[in-house]
Amino acid sequence: MGCVLGPITRAQGKGLTILDIAALIAFLITAARVAMGLLPRLVTRFSPRGLLAFGWLVGAAVFALTFLIGGLLVLLPLMCALNGAFGLTPLIGLTLEHYNTVWVDREFWRNFLTSLKVTVGVVTISLTFGTLAGYALARSGSTLVLDGSDQTMVPAIAGYFNRETTTTDQVQADAAAVSITAPLFLLVMTFQRQIVSGLTAGAVKG
Repeated sequence: MGCVLGPITRAQGKGLTILDIAALIAFLITAARVAMGLLPRLVTRFSPRGLLAFGWLVGAAVFALTFLIGGLLVLLPLMCALNGAFGLTPLIGLTLEHYNTVWVDREFWRNFLTSLKVTVGVVTISLTFGTLAGYALARSGSTLVLDGSDQTMVPAIAGYFNRETTTTDQVQADAAAVSITAPLFLLVMTFQRQIVSGLTAGAVKG
């Protein structure tokens, strides 16, 4: 950790000067104000009728891109020039060269994109089947998991913690929270052969 953030890095002349820290704080405060104030107003104003979610998706993408460009292509070179002009020395050691080596030189970004694709695929499939299941339940008139006597584990656990008053209640709430892993454990035990085969195939392919 000393080679990333600490006296070793500072001794090498790599880090944040007092000017860098002030500029970073101002940049983050400005970005937070835009994200919580200006961005919602712009999204609400310019989103097509009935497509507010799409407007938020575009707005978030534009904000993230602007944040990265402003930080990496504008603020960082400007601070380097100002620090050099004023002869400022680092106050706090900080360097990201090791992350640059991993992500760029060793192309770790490819692994990240692969993981992102898998995550998007899993979430898409889960949302698709969840939506279809909800639609089927609604059309069938079923009251499954819609009343207090037939809940899923999450709201039931929340109920345990909400009524926690004694040591016994706390222990019961903890036991319920641990028990939420039971369905996942059963699924893993049932499909462990398929999971191991998939992981092995993915590792060999990668």
